[in-house]
Amino acid sequence: MGVKSLAEILKTNPKPIDMLMPFEKWIERQQENENNKIQR
Repeated sequence: MGVKSLAEILKTNPKPIDMLMPFEKWIERQQENENNKIQR
């Protein structure tokens, strides 16, 4: 899911690599939140 949405964002609004780095960190945080929900 994350990769797919990232690809769509790149298609609609391409951004420099510097802008993508924080976005990748955000995806990692979202995945960690989902993992925490599953554990609970």
